[in-house]
Amino acid sequence: MPTEVEKHLIEAEKEIKKLLDKREKNVFQRTKHHRKALIDFLSGKPVSIRTKALKEESEAYSKSSELNWNYVQGEKLALHDKQPQDVFVDTWLKESICRLNKTIAKQPDLADEVIHRMRGVLLEANYSGLVRANEIFYDWLSGRTPMPLGKNGEHITIHLIDFDNPGNNHFFISRKVQFSGSRDAYFDMVLFS
Repeated sequence: MPTEVEKHLIEAEKEIKKLLDKREKNVFQRTKHHRKALIDFLSGKPVSIRTKALKEESEAYSKSSELNWNYVQGEKLALHDKQPQDVFVDTWLKESICRLNKTIAKQPDLADEVIHRMRGVLLEANYSGLVRANEIFYDWLSGRTPMPLGKNGEHITIHLIDFDNPGNNHFFISRKVQFSGSRDAYFDMVLFS
């Protein structure tokens, strides 16, 4: 039979557990509201922002009114040919490559070669290491990677992002994006360009 002190400790423990459960629920609700407001803001939908911090963070993600963010649910990415094992959404990537590279726009099938080579960088990370793969991929994103796709095999620089005119890019935001690699994972929020 528990003593009076033990009874009080058990009661105190129960009260603390109730308070922690209530606190976790409140944190979850705030986080849920925060994520929805951020997605709405980036998608151009009207948002009722409750806190100054949320507004500042949302504006930091958007950075410019020129950027047009579109929201696509993670489970609907398959409609855009995104497979769980893919990092890229090939249809969006191919469209961007063609839009930002005039030589490739004339022959859209060349974009498939670019995507194939980019995918090779990701696969090679297992052998060359993550740091080296990130450096190579950074060169791709920065527009510093040439390929022999020009006239008579001339090397042309491939552009994936238009840094001079951000309005030429298309931006997408998705939640609960599935990735199947060595193990399955769901990413809470993913930004695509």
